[in-house]
Amino acid sequence: MLAFGRAQQLRPQAVDLADLLLRARELTGKSLGERVELVAAIDPGAPAVLADPTQLELALLNLVFNARDAMPDGGTVTVRASRAPDTDGTDRAPLVRIDVQDTGHGMDAETLARVFEPYFTTKPIGAGSGLGLPQVQAFARQSGGDVRIASTPGEGTCVTLLLPLAVDGVVVQQQLPASRERQPRRPLRVLMVEDDVLVASVVPAALTHEGHQVTLCRTADEARALLEARECAMDVLFTDIVMPGAMTGLDLVEWCAVHCPQLPALVATGYSARPPAGVSRVLRKPYAMEDLLDALDVCAAGGGASRA
Repeated sequence: MLAFGRAQQLRPQAVDLADLLLRARELTGKSLGERVELVAAIDPGAPAVLADPTQLELALLNLVFNARDAMPDGGTVTVRASRAPDTDGTDRAPLVRIDVQDTGHGMDAETLARVFEPYFTTKPIGAGSGLGLPQVQAFARQSGGDVRIASTPGEGTCVTLLLPLAVDGVVVQQQLPASRERQPRRPLRVLMVEDDVLVASVVPAALTHEGHQVTLCRTADEARALLEARECAMDVLFTDIVMPGAMTGLDLVEWCAVHCPQLPALVATGYSARPPAGVSRVLRKPYAMEDLLDALDVCAAGGGASRA
C-alpha cells in the first residue's frame, strides 16, 4: 500500500532491459509453465531505463504473470522494448516503452475501465488480490512515467509501461568499475545453441547489435549438422548444456574437440558452481550481456577459463 501513497523509496539507476529479462528468466520459466511461451523483442538500440531495478523487475513479473493467467489454455507472452516516440509536443523527459502483450481472451470496455482500481479483479476468489496493476501504475508514475493498457475481447491484452530514459550515461558510468573500460571488439561468427525461447530472442539480437554474426540452433544435434556442412566456419561455439535432442551441450563440445579442434567453446550453465568435466570455459547463468561479450572475446582469443 505504500506504493499507492507514493511513500515508497525508490533507488533509480540505469537498467538494461535485456539483462533484466535474462536474470529473471529462471523465475519466469518455472512460473509460466509449459503451455505459455515467453518471447522478447528488445530493440538492440533501446537505451537503458532510469528506474529502481528491483521494483522494475517486480512490475514486469507482475505483468507477465497477469498475462499468463489470461491464457488458461496456453499462449504467448511477448515483451517488447524500444524508445518511445516524442510525439506529444511536451517538454517531458524522453521515455522508453515496454510492452507486455498476451494472446489471451482480452477484456471488454467495462472491465478495461476498472483494471487500475485497487482490489478490482476478474480472477476467482483466492486467485488474485486486485493490486497487481495498481502497483505497476504507482511504480511507473513515481518513477516519472506512466502505464497504459489496450485490450480487445478474443484478441488479447497489451500493457505498456513508460519509463524515463537514462540520459547521458551518467548513472551507467557510476555502476561500472572504474577499471572496466569498453574496448573495441573484434567481430565474431558465433554459433549459439539455445532452446530457451526468451534467451534465444534476446541474446542474438544483442550480439548482432555489437557487430557479431550469430547463427542460432535450438539443439546440439542441429548445431552438429550445421558444423559438418559448413566445415566449422565459426569463431566461437556458445552453448547451453541441457536441451532436447540426442546430444547435450557437453556432448557437442566433446564432438567439436575431435572434429573441430580449432573451434573454442563457451558453455553457459546454472547448474554447477564449477566447470563441468573437460570444460574450461563456463559462463554462469543468469549472465549479463557485458559478461557474455567479455567471455566471447576471451574464448575467441584462446585465453583461459571464462567464468562469470
